[in-house]
Amino acid sequence: MAAPEARLVELLREPAERELVDDRFRIEREAGIGGMGIVYRAVDESSGAVVALKVLRKTDAASRRRFGHEVQALERLSHPAIVRYVAHGIVDDDQPYLAMEWVEGETLSGRLEGGPLSVASALSLALRVASALRAAHALGIIHRDIKPGNVLLPEGDLERAKVADFGLSRFLGAPHATTSGAAFGTPGYAAPEQVRGGDIDGRADLFSLGCLLFRCLTNTEAFAGAEVLTVIAKLVLEEPPRVKSIRNDVPDALDSLIARLLCKDAKGRPASADEVISALENLQKESPEESSPIRKKIHLKKYWVATAAAMALAAGAFLMGRRPAPVQAEKTKATLVTDLVASATCRPDAALDYREGLQALREATPERAYKAFERAMGKDPACPEVLLRVLQTGRWMRPVAEQREHLHRVLVHREALSERDRVLLDSLAATIASEPADFEAASRILNDGASRFPDDVELVHLAANAKVLLVKTVQQIQPVLASARRAVELDPAYADAWMVLGWTYERTGQVGEEANAYAHCAQTSPTSVECLASRVVLLRRRGLCQEAESLTRQWIARDPNSDRSFRELSALVAAGGAPRESIEETMHMRWSHLPDARRDVIRLHDRAKLAAWTGDFREAIALGEELERRAADDAHIEAHLRGLRIRLDALLETGKADEAGRLAEDFLRRKIAWTNSPLSGERTETGASYYEPNLLGIAVAHGRLPTAEWRTMAGTWEHQAQTTSSLMKMNPFETWTLRWGSAIGGTQDDAAKEAMKAMPAFPTDDPILPTLIAFHAGLLQAYEGRLRLAAGDASRAASLLDDAARSCQGTDQPFLNTRAHLWLGQAHEKLGHTREACEAYGVVMRRWGAATPASISAAEAAKRSRALGCVPL
Repeated sequence: MAAPEARLVELLREPAERELVDDRFRIEREAGIGGMGIVYRAVDESSGAVVALKVLRKTDAASRRRFGHEVQALERLSHPAIVRYVAHGIVDDDQPYLAMEWVEGETLSGRLEGGPLSVASALSLALRVASALRAAHALGIIHRDIKPGNVLLPEGDLERAKVADFGLSRFLGAPHATTSGAAFGTPGYAAPEQVRGGDIDGRADLFSLGCLLFRCLTNTEAFAGAEVLTVIAKLVLEEPPRVKSIRNDVPDALDSLIARLLCKDAKGRPASADEVISALENLQKESPEESSPIRKKIHLKKYWVATAAAMALAAGAFLMGRRPAPVQAEKTKATLVTDLVASATCRPDAALDYREGLQALREATPERAYKAFERAMGKDPACPEVLLRVLQTGRWMRPVAEQREHLHRVLVHREALSERDRVLLDSLAATIASEPADFEAASRILNDGASRFPDDVELVHLAANAKVLLVKTVQQIQPVLASARRAVELDPAYADAWMVLGWTYERTGQVGEEANAYAHCAQTSPTSVECLASRVVLLRRRGLCQEAESLTRQWIARDPNSDRSFRELSALVAAGGAPRESIEETMHMRWSHLPDARRDVIRLHDRAKLAAWTGDFREAIALGEELERRAADDAHIEAHLRGLRIRLDALLETGKADEAGRLAEDFLRRKIAWTNSPLSGERTETGASYYEPNLLGIAVAHGRLPTAEWRTMAGTWEHQAQTTSSLMKMNPFETWTLRWGSAIGGTQDDAAKEAMKAMPAFPTDDPILPTLIAFHAGLLQAYEGRLRLAAGDASRAASLLDDAARSCQGTDQPFLNTRAHLWLGQAHEKLGHTREACEAYGVVMRRWGAATPASISAAEAAKRSRALGCVPL
């Protein structure tokens, strides 16, 4: 406690020495201590009234600013449903205080501990809170933290409820004044636009009122989760269940009103508190009065997360509104991965390292496992189990040629391995020896092994892991989910299995359950960076860039030598608008942690993407050319794509379409000579399979490929992409999106209409799941949005392009992200949303307005911005 604050507390707690505060308020007792201040019960000597005296404890600028907001708001407000302002001032050593009316009673959150409210009581309370909001909004004050804890009940009377704590309030038109972290209010009650840090108005408070009503009627939260990440994910992405599905005595009109209040798009909510009050008053007239003041016992139905996928997978969902119960290990004796032993012929010191590696696998720390197995191999190069594990953990850390060479070494010792270890070896051989890697064969081998060894936790886990990326529909993923759940039931401390369970939920769109699984992973293995990394990916995927950056910094603090974490950080700080120097500094930190063999090429690639992100297209093209020269003798197609992708996009962006078409055609003619394995060291963000239709689109659009030949080649690609046995296998909708989205421009209506006619039908009995790799890169949203825009469906286009534009890809996708903003502006323009269009065009102009050579996208954005009368940058 700071010295001035200590003196103040002493002053207030010793009335015999100093009886009055600011010569007016006599302290009676301490009422409570909060995060920002101490609240005292005091008597106002000027009136004799009892008051609540709140004294700021924190001295930082942000806390003082927040305290000042509360003072300003309460000083202007005078309403029976809002805690009454009495006075404010400064006490000793510049410590501010606020005096308010004293409310004897309880908070709404305390009241709800006894159970939900009746419908009539909930309506009375909601009317009271809505009337307070109407008064605040009339003065341009947004509360921003409506929740049960901030609603006071004088003597427990719901009809006299008062709204308190305007510390997070904001005056309309004022600049953002809160900082990240606590900036967005209370998770689970703050509106989605508030969580994202965007502009808000009174409808944000109405969303919070909807959350409050939901809690009052169901005694659980509309967006519940075990941790903040889970709550935010559900808040932003998942629709809450209807109140009527939980409690059948709720009138249909009230159920509909709450659903409107909880609309994620502010435009879909009631326009004002007046509209809400009118609806509530009508409901009060229609609802019967309670026959007794005694609270009726209300029976609520259990309810499950209401997403389309969860309905099909209800058996695997967590009960919403409660923290998932710890999974108990099955009573049957399971074989844990740490129960496995090395052969008796292995050296004892190698066997110790082997056990350490197995423990690291269980804890989801694969790099530590790889190092332990390598140490063991150094001590005993003939230990078969050690050789097998080096092969397993080195898959994503070693070049394919080295993996294949090591595979031959392991195969020599195959007969010395146990039967279950041969299952693992055969599955690895299918992915390493085949070209392309045969993940379907690997999945079949592991699935068969898990059937033969049903209590072998690792095999059950690996079977789910192998299958999760291969299944394409909701029905197909049900057994995968069951297998992933069984792995954590057999071994609740298996962090890696929790992570795979999260990936499985990701495929189904159950974001809350995905976040919960990652939370279990982190709890089980606090040292695992993989658990953190999965959570970062979840946040990036959902456009929560600030939260992802914060978590990435935790990742770096936990493992400061990881190049992956600095790669994430560079993309995230770029997405957050950091200057080029800051982005480049994070890249330097990444480069310093790379192995020598990879450092030079990755440095070039990162510098090229950064140049593109900041509009230095001349440098981006030069670096792309250097990358292509470095790849001249490389057998992997992805090595050749690194530089080509940068060059093509930069050439198109600077008006050199003919040269881009020539390069695309040349690449397509030569690509058959290279391998297309997804196992090569530094992979491109999307894989060669995902970029091929883009090359075809560039070639045909710029006269380097006849339309008939394009149709043939694109059709061949579609068939191969849908039937391959590798992880690049796509569903028909994805191949349609990438084929046609790459081949049209934003205004080619005829081509877009042809594309829409070619769109595959969506099966209703067994919905299709997205492929993770394309989904992460934002390709599907961007290209489908582009197609919808060109075909005239501006509303759907705006939704898709908003997702793509808000993604946290940053320097990972410099061209796609910036163009998505241009397309988003065009969609909003067609919808008549001038402000949103201007904002989207503004992003393009800020990023590329001074590009060298000049940017076509920035020029288009500037032209449209002028035509709309947007405020100049």
